Amino acid sequence: MKLKQYLTWNILWLKRLALILRKISVQFKLNRWSVRGYLSQIALRLTVNGWTAVI
Repeated sequence: MKLKQYLTWNILWLKRLALILRKISVQFKLNRWSVRGYLSQIALRLTVNGWTAVI
């Protein structure tokens, strides 16, 4: 993968991650789930979006 393409993907990924984290923080205020559940949810979304690598 080219460096420019890699950086572009990283920026998009970080924006997406920020949105997911914001949703999580809102949900945490509503009801406290286990952290593992959230991490698996994030990992699942990343895999669905073509990101097989886990953070």
